[in-house]
Amino acid sequence: MPCNHRLSYRFTSVKTLLSVYFLTLCFLSFSQDNRQLQRPANHGFKGPVKKVHCTSKHKEVWDQNNNFENMFVGAEKILEYNEKGFLTKFYINNHNRQSAPLVKSDLFFYDETDTIPMKNITLNATGDTLRAIQYEWKSENELWTTDLGGHDYQRHIYKNHFDSLGRVDYREIEHINSGNIRSHTYTYHPNGLLKSELYQSSEAYQNEIITYRYDSLRRVVTERKKEGDFLVFERIYSYEGQTIKMESQSYRNNRTTKRGWIKQLDEHGNETSYTYFGISGKDPEVTYRYWYDNHGNWTKRYMYVAGIIRSVDYQWFTYY
Repeated sequence: MPCNHRLSYRFTSVKTLLSVYFLTLCFLSFSQDNRQLQRPANHGFKGPVKKVHCTSKHKEVWDQNNNFENMFVGAEKILEYNEKGFLTKFYINNHNRQSAPLVKSDLFFYDETDTIPMKNITLNATGDTLRAIQYEWKSENELWTTDLGGHDYQRHIYKNHFDSLGRVDYREIEHINSGNIRSHTYTYHPNGLLKSELYQSSEAYQNEIITYRYDSLRRVVTERKKEGDFLVFERIYSYEGQTIKMESQSYRNNRTTKRGWIKQLDEHGNETSYTYFGISGKDPEVTYRYWYDNHGNWTKRYMYVAGIIRSVDYQWFTYY
């Protein structure tokens, strides 16, 4: 660290540890899911990733043949990272969007350490700015992210406050034009895992709260959401080896709806099978086949539905 002062060291450490979260926060259009704090700098890729080029081919739903000639090219994505592992560019070209092709680039800018986010901008295919977001630390424990404007985006100010351990404990979102304010309050279990998320809004009639419980291996076992005193849904997770099962019950209009899924993972933590079940019964099983490079990142993936191939995805990696 360039500064040895204890306060400055903790301030820089907190910012460095949380930079990934704010970057992800922006990249995901400010997800309300505080569990994004657990996401690594390079979004789960292994090794010193410099660039990832992703393409996909998909089959029409009505096509029952397994010929690759009948596939069409889906979205193309390019992700670039600095040597510290932080995203600097995200490019997408969605060739087959029904309305119009989506082509845009997100550029991320950092301080002199290449770890603390300062600004990000979104450009369209011709280089015009669609959106710009500025990051500003108001104090050691408070970061503001502000929309600087752009086409088709509503402007907001996101005020994030952190506890002494660098975890988000309060977030306030202000809609600049309307003045509407939403607040999110987070609490944590003694072991550091997220315990609850409380959502309050000047537009809503009642508050929403989601609570979590975990097993001894720090895995979520229950997730419950309430609106006021009304239980909206409850999800129960169970684990056996590389198999994860989720069973959900939702309660709306005096009706209980049961849904769920079963996932099977490989040794790399990627899904090899997925089966959804709901009110209409069980959907056809979705299975995956992977090819990996020497770093443990998959470079090719086949997806099958009921044994019929539906998509082929590629990831080309460049490493430092």
